This record gives sequence, structure tokens and C-alpha cells, in this order.
Amino acid sequence: MAKLFHVTSYMNRDKILKEGLTYYERLNKHNEDWRKIKCLNDVKSGDADILIDKYKPLDLPYWMEVNKCIYMTIYEECKKFLNTDLDIPYFNADAFGFIVNSEELDQSRLFVNDPKRNNIYMNIFENVFQMATQGINRNSIRKTKRNVEKFWRGLIPFQEYYNNPDKYPKPDSPSIYEVLYFGKISPNLLAIINDNIENDEILKRIYKNIITHKFNNHKGV
Repeated sequence: MAKLFHVTSYMNRDKILKEGLTYYERLNKHNEDWRKIKCLNDVKSGDADILIDKYKPLDLPYWMEVNKCIYMTIYEECKKFLNTDLDIPYFNADAFGFIVNSEELDQSRLFVNDPKRNNIYMNIFENVFQMATQGINRNSIRKTKRNVEKFWRGLIPFQEYYNNPDKYPKPDSPSIYEVLYFGKISPNLLAIINDNIENDEILKRIYKNIITHKFNNHKGV
């Protein structure tokens, strides 16, 4: 099917090669005390993920938790943006990347998030901010549940996405379809593509593209 690309910290390299990639290798940082949140920029992705899991629709399986999923991108789709003039302020030499073939993974746990829906994720960031600064009440919970519902219902099964290119056209702007895998990736499935990814211009540009456009198209709640 497709080659899936992931970047992680070089500090995790040896453990991943021994045990595989599991959620505890990539748990998002979050604010342990929400009172530290004073502005929207203080909200971390882990804070949003906590709400996404907390208010997940009850009919979804227990193993679907964004705080425990592995985020990847489709390697070939990223290449179209490599001629874009991008600097790499978020990149560092402490990262390394690997490729895994999508057909080697459990297809029932593999999903795609359309980049046109990034505003939904940002709306949940605003929900976190409002709860932290204005308190948790019936109205804030209602808004959060509405956005969380949209997030979960909008995930596309990977095979559905990959086998229907006309139904899911590739975006024209530098944005990418994010792949979510709700499971562990065994070490024998991982192929390291560059131990020193800082020296690989293609991977640097892909990584920059992921970081820059993850929170694109922000709209209000």
C-alpha cells in the first residue's frame, strides 16, 4: 500500500529498536496544572488530547485513544511540497525517522485525518483554554463534546482513504493527511531511513511541513 513516515527523538532510538514503537514513547506533554494556562498559546497538544479521550463517543472501542496513538504521514504525499522554500526552525539533530509499510499494520486500527479538519482540533485547544480560564460548566462541556464528536466521526479508515483517491483528493496547499495508528508497531516492521536526519534535506522538509501545517485553518469555536 503506502510507506508511512514518523519522526521521533533520537533518545528513544535504542528502546524503539528493541521493543518497538508504543504510545509511552510519544505521550504528549501537557499542563499538569491548568491554572498555568493564561493564554491560548499556553495550551499543549496533550491538553487537547486529554479532552478528546475524556469525551470520546461511548460507541467507539476502548483502544481508540489519541493519547496512545502513533502519528505518521504518507511519505509519498509529502514529497510534492519539498520544493517549497521552508526553513527548519523546529528541527534538530536529536531526531531520527523511520518508515513502516501500511499493509504490515492492523488495518482496523489505522485511520487518516483530513487536513481540512484541522480547525476542529484547534477548536478543542480553545475549549481547553476556556475551561482553564473561565471554569468548567455545562456550556463549556457542551461545546467541547460537540467538537470532540466531530473529531472522532471525521476520521477516515486508511483503506477507505487510500483506495479512493478521487473521493479524497490531495490538498493543493502545503498540508498533509495525518495518519493515526491506535496500536504498537513491532521493531521488526521499522526501517530507519536516516540515523542523522538533520543531514537529510528531504526528511527535514517533510518534518517541517508536518509541524507548520498541523494547526492550519484555525477557526473560532
